[in-house]
Amino acid sequence: MNAPASRYAARGRVLMLASALFFIANVLLVRAIGTHFAVDTWMLSSVRFLIGLGLVFLPLMPGGAVNLRSLWRNPLVIARGVIGGSAVAIFYATIPELGAGRATFVNNTYILWGALLAALFLREHLQARMVVALLLGLLGVGLLTGVSAHGWAFSRADALAILGAVFSAIVIVIIRRLREHETIATIFGSQCAWGLAFTAVPTVTGWQTPGWLAAALLALAGLLAGAGQLFMTAGYRWLPVAEGSLLQMSVPVGIALGGVVFFQERYSLAELIGASLIIGSCVLGAMTRPRIAGALPKDFQR
Repeated sequence: MNAPASRYAARGRVLMLASALFFIANVLLVRAIGTHFAVDTWMLSSVRFLIGLGLVFLPLMPGGAVNLRSLWRNPLVIARGVIGGSAVAIFYATIPELGAGRATFVNNTYILWGALLAALFLREHLQARMVVALLLGLLGVGLLTGVSAHGWAFSRADALAILGAVFSAIVIVIIRRLREHETIATIFGSQCAWGLAFTAVPTVTGWQTPGWLAAALLALAGLLAGAGQLFMTAGYRWLPVAEGSLLQMSVPVGIALGGVVFFQERYSLAELIGASLIIGSCVLGAMTRPRIAGALPKDFQR
């Protein structure tokens, strides 16, 4: 591997792992909020998108300011927001029927769909080692989330969840393409604006005024989620979709560890094997030599 390509991959891995840490902290904080306060999912989501919109307008936003015109004139930016918002809505809709474990497992199949779509549309080379890593990671997520405990019968809810996973994969591919000419703030702003359009109405209709402590924790959770999304968006500038998605699979492992430390959870042998498979898949993916189509980005040295 030549020196520029090595730096190219290393920067993306650091950004993607930082993103995973922020997402882990967000989920653990959200769980704590849900345990101690009467806050529903729609309010959590709306606060997340509102905080995100605030972040994209910060004057020191890395990579440049938000392009307001692109938010409503660039078809890819609009697609990123609409499809991404749909994916979030589908995921929340399938949890009651499928259960959190099964819904999470099906949703995480986006890593495989994303790698395949990237190979088709972004000319990213899907190497054999990366395919093995993807499959191991998916198996690990299934074991860690306890999908087998919910049975394997295929239902309409499963089909809807797969559609949501495909939508998530499409969003990742769109982000990878948009990072060639749009700022991080613009891409993230699209998710927040269109995501808020999906969550605003149910939030208002089911509104319950939170106390000051709950409101402060909600704002902190929104900041953590926003930071995670920004770092992930930046990371896809430097990594192929397949490897970036693999590194994001470290999130359920971190959540599981956090559950043990902060919520006294216990895990079965199958779940521990699943966590080990996820870690192994990330290591295997990181060891794969980057083969990204096209030249290095012009802003590589920035």
